[in-house]
Amino acid sequence: MTKVIEIIGLGRAGKSTQVELLENSLKSKGYSVAIIYDRERAEDLKIPFTEIVGYKLVFAAKALDQYFEHKDKVDYIIIERGWIDFKVWIEAERTQGHIVQERANQLMTTFSEYNEDVDKVICLLVDLEVAKERQEIILEKQDDKFIDFIIGDYAKSLKQAYSNFKDCVIVDGSLSKEDVHTKIVSIVEKV
Repeated sequence: MTKVIEIIGLGRAGKSTQVELLENSLKSKGYSVAIIYDRERAEDLKIPFTEIVGYKLVFAAKALDQYFEHKDKVDYIIIERGWIDFKVWIEAERTQGHIVQERANQLMTTFSEYNEDVDKVICLLVDLEVAKERQEIILEKQDDKFIDFIIGDYAKSLKQAYSNFKDCVIVDGSLSKEDVHTKIVSIVEKV
């Protein structure tokens, strides 16, 4: 039976790096692994990132579609920001006042029937100053909405939503990538 790990967290917390390290670690132990990357799904979307609810609905649905493509064909599926992450984003949208509580509750149940398919959710969090420093290091040119997503009020809402999310193991993404990887491997080995 396929084990499913979803890695969620703030922008520039090291999710993509940790997904790759975990994939390599599992493959070195002889496991077959499928990766569902967030950036690949994002590149395919026609909905602007600024349309958060619609964007995240399609984004999460694409993760679910890829999940079914790999389910029961590999030992592990690692999802970078999937349908569990969707719930956190909706809570951040509610906190920001972009949607009302009733609508947030409706949206949060959208993928709930698949929540049990995820064996472990790992959330990488970093201080927003660390996220800002990492953003500056990679020198990506982004618009103001994306910068707000990385270090602004929206990032603060997301960080609070992630911190309050009870169904995940929180890992400090500001540690060295080797230390974060060691923590993640120890979590996954217990699944």
